[in-house]
Amino acid sequence: MGVVTRCCILTVLLAAAMTAGAQTSQMYYKDGSDKFLANDYRGAIEAFTKAIGMEPGYTDAWYFRGMTKFIVKDTTAADDFSKVIELDPHKVKAWAYRGMARYRRREYNQAIADFSRAIALKADYEEAWFYRGNCQVELKNYYAAVSDLDKAISLKTDYTAAVYTRGLTRFMMQKYVEAMPDLDKTIALHPGYSPKAWYFRGMCRIRLNQKELACPDLKKAVELGVPDAAEMRKKYCP
Repeated sequence: MGVVTRCCILTVLLAAAMTAGAQTSQMYYKDGSDKFLANDYRGAIEAFTKAIGMEPGYTDAWYFRGMTKFIVKDTTAADDFSKVIELDPHKVKAWAYRGMARYRRREYNQAIADFSRAIALKADYEEAWFYRGNCQVELKNYYAAVSDLDKAISLKTDYTAAVYTRGLTRFMMQKYVEAMPDLDKTIALHPGYSPKAWYFRGMCRIRLNQKELACPDLKKAVELGVPDAAEMRKKYCP
């Protein structure tokens, strides 16, 4: 067999091996996706890990392994999103979800940087504005928090979580008049979203000397099991 022929055969075999490897990584990826949809998160992580092992540059496998880890509250989810960002810096959701993972780890400044990058890539990404606002709350940067939450709500007017968080932030700023409409809207949009919305609306009304309106809110908060609600009701609603 000539040298040229042997080289051609070797080239074909190498190409076939590469194709087989790619197909195998895709099969593991599909297996992971199927398990993810079936809520078999442990199995999904194992399958995505195998896909990554066979194809280290498989961006989607890294991304969905990170997503799966995020769902099960695995603290290493941020590392997977970091790899996605390394492979594709323009994947906006990778920046946002790394920010969320860092938020969970209480790495608020790093999370803010990630949400800011997500916003730079997609200015109407309401979740990035919302979570950046949450980070600002944790850092007690209340004015910055309200600004971010304003933007999130302007992009999605029925964003219950953002409306509630803005109301809570304004309460912490002792801006009771401004907090009231947010707490009203939270209860109107989703009465069961947060039992604390009833409590904080009641406390706003106490601070505004509206005890006759505050007491029904505190009663509702007690019924919903909000800590401190019973004590405040006893104190202000004899």
